[in-house]
Amino acid sequence: MSNILLISIFTFFSLIFLRLYIFIWNIYFKDKIPTGSGIILLFIYSYSLIYNFNLFEQISLYYYIFFVLSCVYFLDDIYSLDYKIRIFLILLISVLLLLLLSSISSKVEFNLLNLVIVILIFFLAVNYLNFQDGADLNLLTISFSIVLIFIFFNYPFYTNNSIFFNLLIGFFISFSFFNYKPKNLYLGDTGALLLATLICLYISYSILENQKENLLFLSPLLFIFIDCSYVLIVRIYKKENLLSRNFLHLYQKYEIKFKNKFYLIPYLINYIFIFFVTQLFFIDIITIYHALVLIISITFISYFTFSFYLIKKNEL
Repeated sequence: MSNILLISIFTFFSLIFLRLYIFIWNIYFKDKIPTGSGIILLFIYSYSLIYNFNLFEQISLYYYIFFVLSCVYFLDDIYSLDYKIRIFLILLISVLLLLLLSSISSKVEFNLLNLVIVILIFFLAVNYLNFQDGADLNLLTISFSIVLIFIFFNYPFYTNNSIFFNLLIGFFISFSFFNYKPKNLYLGDTGALLLATLICLYISYSILENQKENLLFLSPLLFIFIDCSYVLIVRIYKKENLLSRNFLHLYQKYEIKFKNKFYLIPYLINYIFIFFVTQLFFIDIITIYHALVLIISITFISYFTFSFYLIKKNEL
């Protein structure tokens, strides 16, 4: 089956699923905006993993545990679990990720230092992605940018998992038909959790294999990392309740000031700029650390340029 045909078929079925999801949600939760549709990512993971049966046999135990924990996390989108339960689930999945990495790579040891690193990366990834799910097409644009990077550069991770990425594209296309409308449908905590899982696994893969060119896919993520970290520092400085809602993120300010989804522009411009710069300089970059420093520097300059020159300073 061709890639285009597979994407088309899955887009069609995803449209039906998401329409049904919204319909059922509105029956039982009329006063809440439909969220948690990212649960379909779990079934995309499952299908693509079973399709690659040799890999499935190798990690089946970890998969079953992860499947159960993800379904439990889905309850947060429905019933808003206590934050302590969410943290506990993130810790469990972090342990699971490190166990998985140590089982498939001799370069990874299951020790306290590595566990702390995985917990930190995973915790930040889940929450920072979730922070971006509050505006139409925002998290979708970030996620789709990452997928396009995999495809255009034909990374081994893409070629070895092409079924997964084709299904993912189909889902993103269908999700955009609903997510572009205000307060209509969101990926939710479950979507952020599953996207963070894929991201953490791939970051680990790139670092372990010293494939510095693969770090280009980090550019959309680094933008939101800087944004969320900046907002977190501001809120701590102001002694605000970190569990309360805020409107300090860059995309929220752009949404208020410019309307018409102009808040999507900074991500795209930053990625395009990084693309051209890295294509010019990656040839001369020796280590993965130099590549990371370059991408972080560009993103840092880009973020604060959009913050200080396109928004009035008294609005920061």
